[in-house]
Amino acid sequence: MKRGMNAIRRRVHALCLSAFLFPLGVHADGLKPESALSFSGFGTAGMTRNSTGGAEFIRDILQPHGVASGWSGNTDSRLGLQVSVRPTAEIEGVVQAVSYYNYASSYRPELTWAFVSYAPNPGWKARAGRLGWDVYMLSDSRNVGYSYLWVRPPVDYFGQLQISHIDGADVVVKHELGGGLASAKLYGGRADQKVPSPPSPDYDLAGTRVVGANLDYQKGEWLFRAGYTTVDIENELPAFVPLLAALRATGLPSAAALAAELSLADKTLEIVSLGAVYEHGPWQSQLMFNRLTSDTLAYPRKDSGYFLLGYRTGQWTPFVTLSGTRSEAVQPRGTGLPTPNPLDSAVAASLASAQSRQRTLSLGVRYDFMRNMDLKIQIDQVRVIDNAAFLWRDPQPGWNGRATVFSIALDFVF
Repeated sequence: MKRGMNAIRRRVHALCLSAFLFPLGVHADGLKPESALSFSGFGTAGMTRNSTGGAEFIRDILQPHGVASGWSGNTDSRLGLQVSVRPTAEIEGVVQAVSYYNYASSYRPELTWAFVSYAPNPGWKARAGRLGWDVYMLSDSRNVGYSYLWVRPPVDYFGQLQISHIDGADVVVKHELGGGLASAKLYGGRADQKVPSPPSPDYDLAGTRVVGANLDYQKGEWLFRAGYTTVDIENELPAFVPLLAALRATGLPSAAALAAELSLADKTLEIVSLGAVYEHGPWQSQLMFNRLTSDTLAYPRKDSGYFLLGYRTGQWTPFVTLSGTRSEAVQPRGTGLPTPNPLDSAVAASLASAQSRQRTLSLGVRYDFMRNMDLKIQIDQVRVIDNAAFLWRDPQPGWNGRATVFSIALDFVF
């Protein structure tokens, strides 16, 4: 049974074309499809319950609304369909669309992948078109619930990702090294999607430029990754526009300088990430860390990470996860106007909104009850220490930042 489940997981990872597993030996010249055209898909039917009415729990910041004091199927339910065309052993075209609860409060399908790949030999592979944003391990396949143990990837870590895909290209080069397999991936492109920014209008990421590189090394039961990405922001955050205009209108050099530091347009984010995965017999473990820095006060330095430990016994895999995120404290900034005044108060509120400190303990179990399907149950104990508005929706005054989230999900691939 265990050998059969491992074979199924390899199929799912190949379906995802995830850079997380590409170094493990998915070679273009080794594939022998039954036909040049293939259809596949994946999905999750999930229900989530939040113990508190103090704020709405969301899976990631791409969701405009969450669940509070009740059950909801919006948080984790999704369906993806994929079509692959392989006219030759070296060339493949892939189109994938995923339906999930999105920024527009609808399930309108989104084109997540649409690329052509070229792999003339096992040593390198190039893709061009719409690609998943492979900024962390697992980030390119986080919609495929069957490919991981959780009901959802840790919100403290993955929930902050504003970009799910880019329009551009990537190249992966692989080489045997020290008894293992090393790979380097370069990618670049532009974002093209919207992010909810309640109560302001949606934030349009169109034109945002993304460039990054990953180094992977797999040997035996270990897989390591180091990554670096720059994100050049194109547009201003709608919530900041009135404040920035008011600061500049004062005519004070100090207020104008503060507006320039607060502005998000034409600024750069840098993301450094490290990760390790270990699988031995029934044991599975992951340790991930990332640091985000920027040249804008709208994004103070932020560290995030998680640790996962799972143990498979028969068809059951219980697991535990510790995750958290913490922003660097930003010193108060003044406009130069006599205090008190509304502008200084607005600046203080904007700086506070950029902070985020949260940690989560997750306990769960995955039950692989039949081929290509699993059932998961998960309990998250969440503690928000600072700024619930960052990873939650509509936090209420007086909420103590504590919540217990219950989740159940049915995952499948076909």
